[in-house]
Amino acid sequence: MRTTDLSNLKILIVDDDTDIVELMEEELQLVGHDTYKAFSGNEAITLLKNQNVDVIISDFKMPNGSGMDLLNFVNRHMSNKPDFYFLSGQTDVTLTEMKEAGAKQLFVKPLNISELITAISE
Repeated sequence: MRTTDLSNLKILIVDDDTDIVELMEEELQLVGHDTYKAFSGNEAITLLKNQNVDVIISDFKMPNGSGMDLLNFVNRHMSNKPDFYFLSGQTDVTLTEMKEAGAKQLFVKPLNISELITAISE
């Protein structure tokens, strides 16, 4: 459960596409959120060992640690679990399987950033 003011969440953006990361970072900062970024699941795991976040938005398929690898790390090793959202253009896993693993929602690329911001705020 979050204890942070919803207008100032700490959000980790994880995607191997730097353009998507930069776009999300810019849009989320415009509405008052603090952002962190990683370009692989493994890089995100390293960051999470030293930084607490309220929300993770992660691509599903990435080299060097997938989004599911990242979600499994969160589930196994973090006592204060952030809300987890997947972002993907393609996936072999269903939304139901993602939710059973602990993800709140799946956003399909191309991303509708306003839908993402609304979901995070709820």
